[in-house]
Amino acid sequence: MFLTPLAAPLVPSLSRDGVAIIDYHKGALTPAVAGETESTFGVGVVAGFDSNPLLVSDDGPSGAFAQLRLDGGVTRYVGAGSAAAFFLDGHVATRADEGRTSDAGHDGGDLRLGVALSPGFAGHRLVVSTGGRLAAYRGTFTDRATGRVYEAAVAPPTDPPSTMPIPDRLDFDSSGAFLNLRWKQGPRLTWSLETSWDHTDYVEDYEHDTDLDPLDYRSLTVRPGASLRLGDLASLALRVALTDLDYDDRPALDEAGTEVPGTTRTYHYAQYQLLLQVKPAEPWSLHVALGAGGRDDEYAGYYDSVSRSGSIALGRHFGRKSQLRLVASLRDVEYDHATVSGDPADDIRGSDEQRFAGRFTRTIGEHLRWFVEGGTRQTDGRDPVFAYDRDWVITGFRYGR
Repeated sequence: MFLTPLAAPLVPSLSRDGVAIIDYHKGALTPAVAGETESTFGVGVVAGFDSNPLLVSDDGPSGAFAQLRLDGGVTRYVGAGSAAAFFLDGHVATRADEGRTSDAGHDGGDLRLGVALSPGFAGHRLVVSTGGRLAAYRGTFTDRATGRVYEAAVAPPTDPPSTMPIPDRLDFDSSGAFLNLRWKQGPRLTWSLETSWDHTDYVEDYEHDTDLDPLDYRSLTVRPGASLRLGDLASLALRVALTDLDYDDRPALDEAGTEVPGTTRTYHYAQYQLLLQVKPAEPWSLHVALGAGGRDDEYAGYYDSVSRSGSIALGRHFGRKSQLRLVASLRDVEYDHATVSGDPADDIRGSDEQRFAGRFTRTIGEHLRWFVEGGTRQTDGRDPVFAYDRDWVITGFRYGR
């Protein structure tokens, strides 16, 4: 319930939480003149309407919102005889919702600092990058059953029992390091390996006033992958993400879901994706993805689960300045042992999600793009608290250079 996503979803999508994702391509490292500096900058402004931004299970309040995102980067080339560069890049974003859904607003960002090398002895086919990363998130922890700020039992217990709001429960700061390699074996085959280590520190644990445990954790993620060009019109990619997540202080659970004192909780995640990209004929493009994965609860397997997903994205260009993209995706999750909270029949948890979205983009001038997007998302599950529907429509501008 409290896990922060470890990585971008394997299923491609136009939006995250109903807000358009602005792609930020950092570019490939190529030989350059020592002392040369390159920079990028972008700003995105979005306004829209969300039918259920708080993800309330029984169709929560709807409302308008606005979002601002800034991103940028600087690359400084150094050395001689091979491509080498120091880089700094990152983004910050803030979302503000209208009064009745204001708790859906949030702020966040990340920053990366590192060095990239492309050795001349490898013909500049190998790119190695390493460095550090900082990230932060600030939002409001809301109850999915009511849409109001979540409350937890006061500790030590009172008579009669009482609760207190815990709005900052999911706010976090994160720091870590990364090491990425990309090897272009030939004109058609490319191998990649991305690794990252992060420590996520939740700003307010409420452990002194409630019966809650800290959520702080450390994670190690390894992402091997390969991409094969099948010709001028198609490519096939395989991506794998393996993550070990270790909580600092949160107790593990036994077979019945009861906390075990003196232990700490550990999860292992595995995700696999096969992606086919096809350009059948100009101006069309087609992306098809199949995914599978799972989570292993290392102590007793209480939260073991498996997931399956599939998506299809169809794109069409209208001249050089306009593009339409349509996306449909399905995903289901099944647990092995975890039961629905409060269910007298001890029903095993499970959920499935359908998502449909479309976006039209128009380039205005050299650096400005305008877009409009609409979509719907339906999530069903055996636990009614986590079943909800939402629809959204947004429009905005993206300036980048």
